[in-house]
Amino acid sequence: MTELDPLVRLLAIEDLRVLRAQYWRFVDTKAWDEFGELFTPTCYFTNHESDYTFAGKDQMRDQIRGILGEVFTFHAGHQSEITILDASHARGIWAISDYLVFPEHVEYPADPLIKTVRSVGYYFDTYEKVDDRWLFAGIDFHRMRTDKF
Repeated sequence: MTELDPLVRLLAIEDLRVLRAQYWRFVDTKAWDEFGELFTPTCYFTNHESDYTFAGKDQMRDQIRGILGEVFTFHAGHQSEITILDASHARGIWAISDYLVFPEHVEYPADPLIKTVRSVGYYFDTYEKVDDRWLFAGIDFHRMRTDKF
């Protein structure tokens, strides 16, 4: 395997930081069309706390919109560890803290009496460069702690 030029590697890392920031911003601002463009056609998402998985670009957008579309959300991601595997594949680990507020008419899936959730955990991402653009190929979400009110 040929080693990447250091500048190419650093630019890829910055592109991936922007991609991850867009993911959270598009969820928080409910920009679902833009959100749907962040994924490869065969991407997957697994939430290990809720034990659900969905796959495919359209299902990613539709499922996340269905779960969080009417919920106030705020995601703060930080402490990225990004590994560029080659010119078109990478991995990332991101620390996350999130805050969710469910309106009265929307139920928290695990307990309808819960209206506010704060959690911390990690996203384990895989990325693929398609047509000169980095996209999510896979997301594994592991919550370490969830406080429900």
